[in-house]
Amino acid sequence: MATQLDIRVGKVLTCVKHPEADQLYVETIDLGEDQPRTICSGLVAFYPDPAAIIGRSVAVVCNLKPRPLKGVESNGMVLAASDAGKTVVKLVEAVGAPGERVKFGGKTGEAAQPQVVNKKKILETVLAGLGTDADGKVVFKDDKGAAHAMETHAGACTGGGLANAHVG
Repeated sequence: MATQLDIRVGKVLTCVKHPEADQLYVETIDLGEDQPRTICSGLVAFYPDPAAIIGRSVAVVCNLKPRPLKGVESNGMVLAASDAGKTVVKLVEAVGAPGERVKFGGKTGEAAQPQVVNKKKILETVLAGLGTDADGKVVFKDDKGAAHAMETHAGACTGGGLANAHVG
């Protein structure tokens, strides 16, 4: 199920506050495509200085339908780990070249077609199983309870130092 999401390494090129929403950033992210993508993220409260996001390698869900957020079209979702109370939120760190697809337990599987993921059926199911383990590495726990590491060729994706956290 997790491999149906097209999660790729992205490099944040720019990050500015959304002109119409105080809690949103508008990021330009290199995903190894012809043009960088614009993605909106609700990270202002957790990263008050947008410069702290620029240059980071992050994990991005790429096969979501574009969605307007207060007048800016967002073309994906940046993953972040959070504690139970959502008082601490850290970007999921993904090492590798922009555009590299992450694997779960060494497998990539077949992603759903670009920009056609049905949020209720795939995204929410996968997000319910995504989290970090005791070492802060991102894992997907399947319906049998088996944990599959989220990784690239260069190593494990991590939750910014958060252990046993939710990822979404």
